[in-house]
Amino acid sequence: MRLTLALILTLLLTTCTADYIVVNTRCHSWDPKSCERVDSFFHFNGGRQSVNGNHGCRNSHSRKLLISQCLNYETKRGHFLFMHQDIRCLRLLPKITLHRCGHGWFRCWSGMWAETPCLKEREEVPMEDIET
Repeated sequence: MRLTLALILTLLLTTCTADYIVVNTRCHSWDPKSCERVDSFFHFNGGRQSVNGNHGCRNSHSRKLLISQCLNYETKRGHFLFMHQDIRCLRLLPKITLHRCGHGWFRCWSGMWAETPCLKEREEVPMEDIET
């Protein structure tokens, strides 16, 4: 009985895990315009998917169910859309993890966008702002 209860609790906890994006950033100098966000991954229940971690909105061209994502580094808010789901929201967490950079890079770090409740006012994004 205990084993069954533990198994059920484990399944419930793993299926209710919030989605998040880990964005790796590397810069040639202190100038933010010299930075690029590469090797970013969207982690979701059952796996992960490589995504573009740069500012802005874009469609996801993949065989997975992620349709689109928007990241706004100024407001530290974002959202994403999975097939057959309502829009879900993200916020940029304040903690960053510094990394050793490869040759030619000045500074490198990773940050995380975590799923969060959406604001009362729906975050509208004009369709012309979405990169295809």
